[in-house]
Amino acid sequence: MTNNNPGNKNKFPGKNSKVAEFFSKYGVLFALGGCALIIGGTWFFTRDKQGLPEQAAPTPAALEAPQSQVDTDLSEHLKDVSPTATIPAAPAPTAAPAAPKLRAPVEGKAQKAFSVDKMLYSETLGQWQTHAGVDFAVTDGQKITAPADGAVVAVYSDQLWGNCVEIRHADGKISKLCGLKNLDGITKGSQVKQGAAVGIAGGNIPCEQEDGLHVHYELRDGEKPVNVQNLFTP
Repeated sequence: MTNNNPGNKNKFPGKNSKVAEFFSKYGVLFALGGCALIIGGTWFFTRDKQGLPEQAAPTPAALEAPQSQVDTDLSEHLKDVSPTATIPAAPAPTAAPAAPKLRAPVEGKAQKAFSVDKMLYSETLGQWQTHAGVDFAVTDGQKITAPADGAVVAVYSDQLWGNCVEIRHADGKISKLCGLKNLDGITKGSQVKQGAAVGIAGGNIPCEQEDGLHVHYELRDGEKPVNVQNLFTP
């Protein structure tokens, strides 16, 4: 039977034949290229996951772990600290030795007073000067005694003060007695008691020769002269 319907005929017989011929030659290549694109796309989207372990989202417990570790470290350190540890009390200051009560080295009144703030005239030297001790008038041979307990630190003869004895007391002050005639066997290092004889009066004091027979007594705290007239006991 002959088909007389012109609509069933290929309106573009030339084009269809060319397309068919193109796909017959290159269809395999297009198919391979499509497969390559599919495989490549799959690899691209899955490459970050290949060989890498998945990391789980941090849990609240994991987030609190650093603080827990800090608390543990502090606890370990606090184990070494004694809960009853206290700061040791400062030692009580040592009290300075009390100044000894002094006794005048001879019986009698002072004839020349202590004076370091006011000048006194020296008949011997013919000038005004200070006087760092107290002078006691004496009689020849009168006993001279230690003003307080102490250790003899010096026994010597001085060109200005004559024969002298120096005694260190418990508080560190030093008594100096000048104008002794006889040192009565006292030597450096001797221990003396208050009122014990340390010499005999009657010696010369060249720098105070014009003041008559007397004993010159000084008390020094280091290099500072002390007014002994306020320290004597009755």
